Amino acid sequence: MIDLVRAGKIDLEPFITARIEVKDFVEGGLKLLQAETDSQVKMLVRL
Repeated sequence: MIDLVRAGKIDLEPFITARIEVKDFVEGGLKLLQAETDSQVKMLVRL
């Protein structure tokens, strides 16, 4: 599976449901995950 992702044969973009900065992790990340448990799949945190 990882090899397929690396090769670009599987697009994970549709599974990323949010992008946040690390400084906003608690307010923008954890609270969002708690509030939207049925719609949040994968959250990217930018360092």
